[in-house]
Amino acid sequence: MTTRNFRAAARRSQGWWALEITGDDLLHPAYTQVRRLDQAEDMVRDLLALHFDIGKDEVGRIEVVPVLDADLAEEVTQTRRARDQAEKGSRPKPHCRLGGRLST
Repeated sequence: MTTRNFRAAARRSQGWWALEITGDDLLHPAYTQVRRLDQAEDMVRDLLALHFDIGKDEVGRIEVVPVLDADLAEEVTQTRRARDQAEKGSRPKPHCRLGGRLST
């Protein structure tokens, strides 16, 4: 049996991720929503089974693609930068021995 591949474009919408699903042999996009992106793949599989009679074993790869507007993309960039700086600050400093004494 051949599997079919799908793409879920995810856009933020009032605290939810709105999903637009396209893919192999779908005549038109399908729509659903999830609270978190880690729930998207299961939700897409359920939607395909219920509305298009596509068995879960027929579904191959589901590509979940977040689509961010400029404000949200900037917020993600700032959050990643702050996380990176926090991780650098929390790393222990390397120690070395000088003349038999431990130095920092």
